[in-house]
Amino acid sequence: DSLERIKAAVRSKYGLSNLDQWIERNTMLNGRNFSFKGYEFQVPILRDTAKKSIIIKAAQVGLSELAYRWSVSACCVVDNFTAIYVFPTSSDAERNNKTRVGPMIAESPELRRLVDPEMNNGEIKKFGKNSFLMFRGTKTQTAALSTPANALIVDEFDKCDIDVATTYISRLQNRPHKIQKIFSTPTIEKFGIAKETETATRLKHLATCVHCNHTFLPDYFEHIKIPGWGKPLEEITKNNINTIRWREALLLCPKCGKDPNLHHERMQFVAENANENHDANAWFVSPFSAHTVISPSYLVQVSTQFSRYSEFKNQSLGLTAEEKNESIQEADMVLA
Repeated sequence: DSLERIKAAVRSKYGLSNLDQWIERNTMLNGRNFSFKGYEFQVPILRDTAKKSIIIKAAQVGLSELAYRWSVSACCVVDNFTAIYVFPTSSDAERNNKTRVGPMIAESPELRRLVDPEMNNGEIKKFGKNSFLMFRGTKTQTAALSTPANALIVDEFDKCDIDVATTYISRLQNRPHKIQKIFSTPTIEKFGIAKETETATRLKHLATCVHCNHTFLPDYFEHIKIPGWGKPLEEITKNNINTIRWREALLLCPKCGKDPNLHHERMQFVAENANENHDANAWFVSPFSAHTVISPSYLVQVSTQFSRYSEFKNQSLGLTAEEKNESIQEADMVLA
């Protein structure tokens, strides 16, 4: 009983507003305690207590990992908490559960202690006495209509059946919290996650130059410079990249022209529409947010590896884009 009281007291220190501390204390990665070092921008996103958080992101910035850890830790810290984690398909749900969530639990002594071994499978995991994490796809509405929940997490929203993903929201109405967290790389304007950001407080990750103190939003096309290359970056291809000094690519401050020396202490999320009143927060995460991992030269190189340039903008830059010959014209919609 004394041990249980101690454990209860420790758990009471944590809540949804400081899950980052619980995650660092109780979860592991590659045999070590999980750390946000190099990914410090994730902490304010994790601490966001808005009823709805929208995260529009570039790939390879660690936000799927963040979503997994938020979901598991919320179930461990909050009593009688049910979260539904939604993927585009049920096979996506099963695969990510087995390859990402399952190993995370297996690696952590605390998570292994809290998970119920009799309810730890590809569809549902039980933590503590009465908290549940469920995994679902969006190909049918059957599963969406059967489970009340405190939180809904949707991964790769733009690849989901959005009508079905939206149906899951109805599962929140009879439970406290009513939290929505939507993650996705974007596709086209006014669709999917990009449309969701239109009715949210939009938070952009700004940088302040170490030399001139100018604050700006890093932009691949405007601020990446390559010695000897004076053409638009879009004109770099597989056929000509070997003729340019792409390995020397740098992000330069638009005011002083020097390397701003990106650092998390000089970067902050700032609302571009702070005068508007929204219940939702939209976090825009670019590759420059993860500047310790993703370099300008890497971005230049990877830009030549997509069959469609719009995919590079979507995946690597976290921007909406579509090929001109793929756009749907109003006349086409009328004919359809």
